[in-house]
Amino acid sequence: MNTVFLFAHQDDEYGVFPALHEHRRRGDAVHCVYLTDGGPQAQRRCRESLAVLAELDIAAEHVHFPGCQYSWKDGRLYEQYADCCRWLVRLLAELAPVGTVYIPAWEGGHPDHDTVHAAAVVAACRQKKSVSRIRQFSLYNGYRCSGLLFRAMLPLPCNGPVLHTPLPLTLRLRCIRLCLRYPSQWKTWLGLFFPVALRYLFTGTQQTQAVLSQRRDRPHAGQLYYERRGFCTWETLSAALTTNPFEVHHE
Repeated sequence: MNTVFLFAHQDDEYGVFPALHEHRRRGDAVHCVYLTDGGPQAQRRCRESLAVLAELDIAAEHVHFPGCQYSWKDGRLYEQYADCCRWLVRLLAELAPVGTVYIPAWEGGHPDHDTVHAAAVVAACRQKKSVSRIRQFSLYNGYRCSGLLFRAMLPLPCNGPVLHTPLPLTLRLRCIRLCLRYPSQWKTWLGLFFPVALRYLFTGTQQTQAVLSQRRDRPHAGQLYYERRGFCTWETLSAALTTNPFEVHHE
């Protein structure tokens, strides 16, 4: 059975290390997809993620980089939303049948994460006979936070019931170690490492939520984290994600 993990950036896999490990342990064919180019250090970031995934027994030929191939810009994936949707439809058709598609949660943390979420749901609905289920995983969000504070890997209650999959201590420690394998992103991980490490160490579970339908509302009340960081406004992202990616335009 094929299992597909969709990511915006090279290192977003940190949110599902345990799920990646478990699906390979079961013998599933795991495909990982990165939908942005990764920014100025794109090639280095790709090599880092490939090395991490290799440690999780994921074959390099099952790792796809359409973001690099088509220059879908890190931080502005919403501008390529329609192309992203259409590419994912083709991928899911090629990999059918697909047991589970894992996608970043709809949580207002980063505009690229939410764009991947929206595009994946649209594509899966388009290929609903090929995809059994979709699950979302939290990376970070600003729910009930202020300033630059954020919550790492804490699912939003409004996204539905949380499935907690217990993790043995050895796997938790392995996940923490893998978070240190992204030297090109050391500035980002200065702020991210300790919250993520503590989450793995003390929560001790892989937390995912089912995706049953496309959400079009704000991920949560209050200002979203990417708005506070000045990455994008909700109005801009919402407008981009409500376009019909399959509409035929005539000159």
